[in-house]
Amino acid sequence: TMDVNEPGQYTVKMHSLSGKMIYTGQAIAAHQSSLSIRVPSNLTAGMYIMDVTDQDTQVHYQQKIMIQ
Repeated sequence: TMDVNEPGQYTVKMHSLSGKMIYTGQAIAAHQSSLSIRVPSNLTAGMYIMDVTDQDTQVHYQQKIMIQ
C-alpha cells in the first residue's frame, strides 16, 4: 500500500534501480488514506522504485519497495 492524499485514479509505474521499466498499470483509491497496489508475482527479489501519479491533478508520489 501507498499513502495518498486524495481519492481518485492513479497511474502506477515500477522500475528497477537501474531504470528499467518493470510494470505499468492503474489503481483506484476510494479513500484518502491508502492505495493498494498489486505488483507482478514473478518479480525477482530486490529493490524497486514505484511511481504513482494522480491522473486528475498530476500529483506525484514515489516510494522504494523491497521484494523478498
